[in-house]
Amino acid sequence: MGKSSLSPQSRKVLYGIIGIALFIGAVLIIAAVGQQLTTIMSGANATQTAQIDPEETALMTDVDEPTVFPITNPTIQSHASPTSARPSPTRQPEFNFPTEIAQIDSPENVTILEVSEATNVQVIDQSGAVIGTGLLRVYYASNVSPQNTTRVELELRFVEKFITATPFSDVTRIPVTAVTSTPQPMRPTATPRVSQYEESGVQVQQLMGASLFCLPESFSGCDESADPTAYAFIQEGGAFWSWTLRPQTSVGVHDLRLELWTLLSVNGQTRPNTVWQYPFSIT
Repeated sequence: MGKSSLSPQSRKVLYGIIGIALFIGAVLIIAAVGQQLTTIMSGANATQTAQIDPEETALMTDVDEPTVFPITNPTIQSHASPTSARPSPTRQPEFNFPTEIAQIDSPENVTILEVSEATNVQVIDQSGAVIGTGLLRVYYASNVSPQNTTRVELELRFVEKFITATPFSDVTRIPVTAVTSTPQPMRPTATPRVSQYEESGVQVQQLMGASLFCLPESFSGCDESADPTAYAFIQEGGAFWSWTLRPQTSVGVHDLRLELWTLLSVNGQTRPNTVWQYPFSIT
């Protein structure tokens, strides 16, 4: 056996080339085997899919997709056929919605409430407590000449007074007797006035006021509005109001109205609160 003519360096290079060739061959073999496995698995899946029963496919479809029932009339049909319970999957449901909104007629006796912007209204009675019941008398002339003046008078007298010993005790009613003056000797007896109207049982409070209203073209001297500052403090003898009127026209019947009011505070503003009124006329 002869000695090799290759040098040590040449042998190293040759061994390296052989190793690289072996590594590349191994990679190619592995790639070929993997491709064959993929092809075999794809063929197995296709075969399994082809063997699935069509009825099982339909059941799977029914489970995945909910059944849609077409709505063609809001009224429920009670005698529907069994075959109509499952529509064709290709048929689209139909919805018949009204194109106009139905108008509901409200009854005639329904009252529409108006909501005020002021949601918190505080009302306080400023006239004080009820101190008794009274009698109202109205005095006026039914006729007046155009060149003369006339007077309208309102008188408030107590019929009974209320007395409360303590804030928690019951009210005690004390009747009030009208006092008539005795004429002096050798003096003529005063002619009593006759009222045109009387009304008893009016509740009397500590602070009250009165107003007289008429048209400006009929008389001068009436009130333009109720002035809450023109109240009267009701004394033991009651209260008295009077107005002097002058006719503004020559002839005719003219309407007037007397009002008796108390005081209310509405959200801090004092306003008159009418508790009694009397309409009348003067010719």
